[in-house]
Amino acid sequence: MTDLEQSKYQNCEWRISIYGRSADEWDKLARWVINNKLYSHNVRWLIQIPRLYDVYKASGSIDTFEDIVVNIFRPLFEVTKDPSSHPELHVFLQRVIGFDTVDDESKVERRIYKKYPIPRLWNTKQSPPYSYWQQIGIAMSPLSNNALFLTYERNPLPDFFKTGLNVSLSTDDPLQFHFTKEPLLEEYSVAAHIYKLPQSSLAELARNSVIQSGFEMEIKRHWLGHQWYLQGSAGNDIHKTNVPDIRLAFRHQTLLAELDMIGRKNPASRCTSVGATPEVRNVVLPSIDAVATLAMVKKP
Repeated sequence: MTDLEQSKYQNCEWRISIYGRSADEWDKLARWVINNKLYSHNVRWLIQIPRLYDVYKASGSIDTFEDIVVNIFRPLFEVTKDPSSHPELHVFLQRVIGFDTVDDESKVERRIYKKYPIPRLWNTKQSPPYSYWQQIGIAMSPLSNNALFLTYERNPLPDFFKTGLNVSLSTDDPLQFHFTKEPLLEEYSVAAHIYKLPQSSLAELARNSVIQSGFEMEIKRHWLGHQWYLQGSAGNDIHKTNVPDIRLAFRHQTLLAELDMIGRKNPASRCTSVGATPEVRNVVLPSIDAVATLAMVKKP
């Protein structure tokens, strides 16, 4: 943490796990963070929820998927309603910015229900699939996956990136899978050499990383530009990001074309998209970015 505070160009979102096996996990974690003073202006925390329902079910730790949901979220509602009910957790949550899930991406998931049951009724031995959760943004650590699941050359990161998905490079258990004090630099260096990524692609991955992060608006403006939240080249400050405007314009135009194609299949779902060209303004679907843009644009 001291190294981060001395660094000019790095902020971190550290992952730490909440498993959902018992209701006191949040309090134990918060006390550990507060008592050991594990907080810094350069660090935010993401809560990682391992998808281990099947393991807990087999061991008898839980009965249904609802047990995990309640253990994870009930303390958050309680401390929101009454901060004095979990005082350490109240302080810790001021530095928590989101959740993510983790699992073996190489495993094939099969739909076992035609219609998914609610968590209270999910009592089978199989874990709920990823589609049972909502995901926004993909942070990938090919070096970690190379050791655990997929060899580096089989990692889908370059395919995801070429397709235009919101993907970024991240680290995973750096003390275990990396060899230097700069584990994120290792990820970028190896990806650049193995995948033959040009500087513009590395810059776009870094830009995606900042956008995905939970850091505050002003911090994102510092690194990406004042209107970073606008779609396409309109939200790009090339002097800060080093990402060519033409690349982001292409990404946005391709997305609009794909949404237009979906809209033609389902005309009832069409609506106006912020920043859309006149030709497609009335035929594209809403997006998370469009909703965020409407919320953040300062009206004259």
